[in-house]
Amino acid sequence: MYTRATKFRSLFILFLLLFCFAILLGRVFYLHFVPFSFPIGRPPQYRVACKVEPQRGNIYDRRGNKLAISLQTDSIYASPRQIKDKVKVAQLLSAFLDIDEQKLISKLCSDRSFVWIKRQVSQKERRALESAHLKGIYFLPEKKRFYPQGELAAHVLGFCGIDNKGLEGVEFFYDDYLKGREGWRFAQKDGHSQEIAGLEKEAIPVVNGANLTLTLDIIIQYIVEKELKKTVEEYKPSSASVIVLNPHTGEVLALANYPTFDPNTFFSFSPSYYRNRAITDIFEPGSTFKIVSACAALEEGVVSLEDRFYCERGRYCFKGHILHDYHPYGELSFSEVIVKSSNIGISKIAQRLGKRKLYEYILKFGFASASHIDLPGEAKGLLKPVEKWDDISMLNIPMGQGIGVTAMQMACAISVIANGGELIKPYVVKQITDENGEVIKRFLPSKRRIISRKTAERMREVLQRVVEKGTGRRAQIRGYKVAGKTGTAQKPSPSGGYYKDRFVSSFIGFLPADNPLICIAVVIDEPKGAHFGSIVAAPLFQRIGKQVMEYLL
Repeated sequence: MYTRATKFRSLFILFLLLFCFAILLGRVFYLHFVPFSFPIGRPPQYRVACKVEPQRGNIYDRRGNKLAISLQTDSIYASPRQIKDKVKVAQLLSAFLDIDEQKLISKLCSDRSFVWIKRQVSQKERRALESAHLKGIYFLPEKKRFYPQGELAAHVLGFCGIDNKGLEGVEFFYDDYLKGREGWRFAQKDGHSQEIAGLEKEAIPVVNGANLTLTLDIIIQYIVEKELKKTVEEYKPSSASVIVLNPHTGEVLALANYPTFDPNTFFSFSPSYYRNRAITDIFEPGSTFKIVSACAALEEGVVSLEDRFYCERGRYCFKGHILHDYHPYGELSFSEVIVKSSNIGISKIAQRLGKRKLYEYILKFGFASASHIDLPGEAKGLLKPVEKWDDISMLNIPMGQGIGVTAMQMACAISVIANGGELIKPYVVKQITDENGEVIKRFLPSKRRIISRKTAERMREVLQRVVEKGTGRRAQIRGYKVAGKTGTAQKPSPSGGYYKDRFVSSFIGFLPADNPLICIAVVIDEPKGAHFGSIVAAPLFQRIGKQVMEYLL
């Protein structure tokens, strides 16, 4: 008879045999159905899955000029496990690539099979490294973003990081369209890690990124940046912005800021230079804002062009508060209040309107809300709720104090008068197309009526007189009727009140006044020396307007 120990021994041996048989069967199944795996030591042939990176979409101006493209480049990586003399290799890499030797030693001494040495190297660096024949150092092809026009339109374009991800501008805003979708393919490699031709198989097809066609015109953009640079050199402001719009569609034809940067070497500039000040920076507009108060009063019928207002000889006391004009005026007509830019006159016009109606029209004109332009970082501006307005609010807000706006909001506001009474939505991308040129998405104008055509036409006549006879005379362009408004605003102090020696100079206008093709907004922050909008901003408007009209016509 079998003892209990004998039975246990027999069962154990049987179980062991079954276990070994199961392992053997599993191994046969694995080798039969998964022939291209990665066994240790690498067989003569093995199979790998390779990621296929998509081509990032190009960016063009409205006439098809290339503004952003992707170029083939090389990056360098190391396999530290394959490198014996790590110090010597680090010394050579440091000499070839201008990288700190200690940092390289630290990387090469790691136990990883892959470490980046330097991304997106030049051809000169590649050739130097190839000649050294360093074991364990390899090249990996990558795509590098390149901006053929350098600094031109930098704040609209933005830039991409080292991994080709959009970080600013339309590169960021439209990244989902531009980046495409990666694919995968299977390849067979030999024992030397070289692919065997003819045995590749695409598993998931790559989808290249879509292309953007912008509303920008590269010639107009160049004119704007060239002339802005002259003003910056003359007045040395802390910052500045210029916008050129089509007032009928909202298409941004040019947008420039100072300071600016080169997106090809963005990393060498202070991050503050990346700021698209035309849409991010809030300032008190001063007298350019009088167009809103004037339009509201005309639209509501509380004034006519011939109504006259006593401007108190330059000093107006209202409920214990004093308001001044730069020049002392007596009686002025409604039109003359705007032409001569009387603070007292516009305050009295706004009092006829009332604070709630004024507040309503400020909102209608798009202030205190985003314009929804297709660029990142747009500010809404600043405006107190009407319930918090006090007596002084009806003195300073009508003339552009106590309210915060952006340059883009002012450009849209002047466009209302230029196009006959409609608030436009500004935009910088005209259409999106796939790699075959098929349109994926086309952007159309979006606008809504906020004042009547009659009111807009009356204000157009008034603003034409501003340029012909008033504060905007330096904006005159021979051969064209120009309409516009100057602005000179003291900057508010964080401690309360206003600085006596810091100003924002501005000019907003359009031309030809009788059939507007373009609106231009100029904002110069803290110019040195002269500070009046009529002296600093209006001449810049004039130079840009003259050249743009010569180009368009």
